[in-house]
Amino acid sequence: MSFYILAVAPLILFAVAFVYRNHLEKMSSNVQYARSRKAHRQARERLKESRRFLKENRVSDFYGAVSKALIGYIADKTNQPAAGLVAEDVLTILQERGIDETVQKEMKQLLQEADFRRFALGEVDSQSMQQFYKRAEDLLVKLSKFF
Repeated sequence: MSFYILAVAPLILFAVAFVYRNHLEKMSSNVQYARSRKAHRQARERLKESRRFLKENRVSDFYGAVSKALIGYIADKTNQPAAGLVAEDVLTILQERGIDETVQKEMKQLLQEADFRRFALGEVDSQSMQQFYKRAEDLLVKLSKFF
């Protein structure tokens, strides 16, 4: 029995190495593929940054980072420059892709609220910022099912 395992193990390792090498080549040569594959991780890192702003009570930076995470995720998944995307463009992309309307509405609400809170004067309590952060996290999970 162990003879068969030892005989087959190199073949399996060779196959795994071959697939992994092809993946790495594709990641280095195909920018669209690489951006799409890394989009969720990038969005998580941007949300982590917004979490730091939340802890430091930097309201404008917090809402800006969450907005950047959401827009950046869509930009990476669709291979478009994030700097050129605004909320209306993101909603158009979601609509063209046939994304569920509840997800589209949630994205619209989050982006509008982020813009409003970023530029409006007034105090925002930590509780509402934490709820906003949680909603953004949940939206990323929902979006990952569609892309």
